[in-house]
Amino acid sequence: MKYPPVWLTEDQRQLVEVSLPMLCERGGWTYRICAAGIDHVHLLCDAVLEVHGKQIRTWVKRWMTQALNERWPRHSGSKWWAEGGSTKPVEDVDYLNNVFHYIARQRVRKS
Repeated sequence: MKYPPVWLTEDQRQLVEVSLPMLCERGGWTYRICAAGIDHVHLLCDAVLEVHGKQIRTWVKRWMTQALNERWPRHSGSKWWAEGGSTKPVEDVDYLNNVFHYIARQRVRKS
């Protein structure tokens, strides 16, 4: 890691979970579910095949950084997110259901 780790507070985690559906809409992706842990975020969304998950990850991190910085500005030399992250495609219904339930169990907001 290039920077010290960031541990998201419960308020920050709630903001992430509230914001991600709107960010998916902004990007043109179909939101399914998300969860914000103290040190990572899960997002399950649908996108057209021409858009790679890495592109979605880049936009989500950029837009989520903007939302978080509005309330909790970071000092220079500090970042909200580590480099990279998984962008694994979901290719069958069984796996989709497993991923959905895995993410649902980690949500801050239980609604």
